[in-house]
Amino acid sequence: MLVGGAGVVGQRLARLLGREGHAVTIAGRSEERARASLEAARGAGAEARFLAWDLGARSASGHGEPVGASALVGLVNDPGDVVLDAALAGGVPYVDITRWTSRMAAAVGKVALSHARSPVVLASSWMGGLLPRLVAHLAAQAGGARKVDGAVRYALADASGGDSVDYMDRLWVPFEVLEDGATTLVEPFADRREVAIDGARTLVGRFDTPEQWSLPLTLGTRDARVRIGFDHVPMTRLFAALVRTGLFWLLRGPRFRRLRHALLRAEGSEKREGARAAFRVDVEGTSRAAAEIASPEGQATLTAVGALLAVRWALGLREGGVFFPEGDPANTSLPSLLTDLGVETTVLPA
Repeated sequence: MLVGGAGVVGQRLARLLGREGHAVTIAGRSEERARASLEAARGAGAEARFLAWDLGARSASGHGEPVGASALVGLVNDPGDVVLDAALAGGVPYVDITRWTSRMAAAVGKVALSHARSPVVLASSWMGGLLPRLVAHLAAQAGGARKVDGAVRYALADASGGDSVDYMDRLWVPFEVLEDGATTLVEPFADRREVAIDGARTLVGRFDTPEQWSLPLTLGTRDARVRIGFDHVPMTRLFAALVRTGLFWLLRGPRFRRLRHALLRAEGSEKREGARAAFRVDVEGTSRAAAEIASPEGQATLTAVGALLAVRWALGLREGGVFFPEGDPANTSLPSLLTDLGVETTVLPA
């Protein structure tokens, strides 16, 4: 069951799940909006249906339990934890790709206190968990992941839905990370540098991603840094200036939400085919390793692939509790898994 599955990621994930033989339920408020996702699943040979579920009304069944789901996937921002609560109450595997760091930490506490009977895979890190998966893959070659540097190249012409640029609302908020084992407060778009991503020099700066919090917990990383830049360098410089001058802080709140999001998402962008998306990861352990992941079909496709891998893992787990994508044993075969799904992996000079 894809909750909020009517968007650009939901359409792509519905198609991927359909190809693997899963029946798909698209849960949301509007069957009309879900039509493209239903058609994507059916076009891949799967059964597909719509279930009306307004998260503001709490549950689909009226009792806090999902209806007929072997797994729940959260594809929409759900600050009230309606979907998570439903999964915990029903003992159903749950995959979430929508949480920012503070909300992920809160979910970890909730799941721990609930004595969860089923797995909860928190895959809200970059591209549905693909970035920390690549870290785990490289760490096996580098003798650990003491230091991690991730760099994202964001295509402004890419397809995107409303929720996909919600990190815009956090660009004025400083965030805590571990650097050399010590907690440090980082300003968004600070620590800028030029990095070669997918063959293009890209100016990137720090931003808040959950893997900077989870990698120290899971892989013992002492210094995890993730930066983002745009395929239009002046836009990166503009964002840095908006943060530095405090204008993002002045534009906070729901009143200016459309204005903030318009910087990254033009109206109708959910109907685009997608522009090439890529990110790279450099890992340092006892040695060094580096690689890139890219897709000509854009970041929505990368996110759907990350979510698919998380669903596969969740369905195979036989214990309850919290899991992060970097802990999936399948990461040892990550490049071949991605190749099978049409995603490119390139080994880089360390």
